[in-house]
Amino acid sequence: MKRLKSILSVKRLSIILAMQMLVMAVLTGCGKESTAANPKVEEAKDKVVMTIEDFDATQQLYNLYVIQYLYTNKTEPLSLDEAGVAEIQDSIIQEMKSEIVQYLLATMTDGVEVTDTALATSEASAASMYDYFGEKFLAEYGVDYDCIKELFNRQAYISALKDKAIADMRETYTEQYTEKYGDLNFHSLYYALFPSIQYDGDGNPVKDDDGNYVALTDAEMKEQLAKATELMNRAKAGEKLEDLVEEYGITASSGEEKNYEGAYSEELNNVVASLSENDISDVVTTDAGYMVVRMDKENDQDYKDYAIQSAANQTADNSFPSMQSNWLTAAGADKIEADQDIINELDIVELGKAMQKKGFY
Repeated sequence: MKRLKSILSVKRLSIILAMQMLVMAVLTGCGKESTAANPKVEEAKDKVVMTIEDFDATQQLYNLYVIQYLYTNKTEPLSLDEAGVAEIQDSIIQEMKSEIVQYLLATMTDGVEVTDTALATSEASAASMYDYFGEKFLAEYGVDYDCIKELFNRQAYISALKDKAIADMRETYTEQYTEKYGDLNFHSLYYALFPSIQYDGDGNPVKDDDGNYVALTDAEMKEQLAKATELMNRAKAGEKLEDLVEEYGITASSGEEKNYEGAYSEELNNVVASLSENDISDVVTTDAGYMVVRMDKENDQDYKDYAIQSAANQTADNSFPSMQSNWLTAAGADKIEADQDIINELDIVELGKAMQKKGFY
């Protein structure tokens, strides 16, 4: 009986200790959800740096962006003067504005879908960041786990918006380029070029001290013409052009070309247009040197389709930054003033020093 009472007493003591530890955990902020009790966190949540539509960008969020910025750029705090700090502040505010506007737009745009997988990845990234910097360090700057999680979730929406916007633009530009190139004939050819400029032993064009290509002399160009004529005759007699290019040592200036009729100089365009499949041209004089051309495919529809899609993709990708800027302007976010007093409460130089001291970068 005494032993049973003793065991029960130990169990009660263990339960009491466990309860005390749980209370202490809540009070001291242990665990991902616990930093809400930290006064610094609560203060940072309450201070609004700027408001865009109905979204309040808090001091907590601003501080998180600064931590991300310093970490990503491995910023050396001792190199920052007043102008450098101001530049970082401005850069971060502009990034916050852009991301907030894109997030708000993503939530109201049909067809923007964020998959469960994307959200799971975002949450995993948030947890990884939280664990890396640590609850204590982040709380010192007013940042809790929820802030990080919400940021990564918003970025998942932003990514989905970008994917949809670029996909829509690619579809539009594909139609435009299909119409633009519709009547053009694309081809594949191989050319041997005896260049009009010097090449070094590694196959690189030689430049002078002013950065200009070094031209061959008139005598050297006569030799190039003689070689080009000899190569042409051998190719027309049945020798493989690629083998001749290697034999004459002009691999660096020769190669395959896929394009459309009309993309070259007038003389070369006329030559290309006159060639049938497997034909070898006469020597063509170009600004680049003396050229011999073999037509490999007169009507390369596969390459034409690829060229159209590639041009559409590139144009869409290049246009996206302008679209982002237009979104920012349309939302009026570019004219919103951030609260500089709240921004200045965070000493970026000291934060950088603290991050370096803890070995974050």
